[in-house]
Amino acid sequence: MTTQPRGLVWQRCPLPLDEYALVLTNPGELDDSRMQELREFRDDVKKSEGLGGRRGKKHFGDEAQKQIDRWLGNPADPLPSHAYKKLSDWFLTKKNGERETPLAYACNRLWNALFRAQPSERLTISGSRGYDAIVPERFKRWWKTQSAWQEF
Repeated sequence: MTTQPRGLVWQRCPLPLDEYALVLTNPGELDDSRMQELREFRDDVKKSEGLGGRRGKKHFGDEAQKQIDRWLGNPADPLPSHAYKKLSDWFLTKKNGERETPLAYACNRLWNALFRAQPSERLTISGSRGYDAIVPERFKRWWKTQSAWQEF
């Protein structure tokens, strides 16, 4: 009989400059095979960058990529919100030309490997100078669902 690995369980871990940071409560669930899977999904995001869609080349974001890499190096550390909100930005964008790209699909796979629930809409809205801020109500809705699914 085989058993399914338990899902990753997250809790909020507000940091001074990041009130939406998350931390794993069960980092021991990340055995070698799960870490390898996460790295492969991360690599898929990297490989998908630059592949064109109808609107040209796509880019995930250097800072978000660095934060994901840093977290994969030490999954007991908090996961900054900038890393995971960029994932939702890509696979939940309302721009069809971007939602149907290899980068959006790769971001969706990495999200699903990290979390048990998907938000119903991207967690952010675009702000000035390209900065995307998390919308508190959207985060609350997603976090309520994520938290409920983590109890199973």
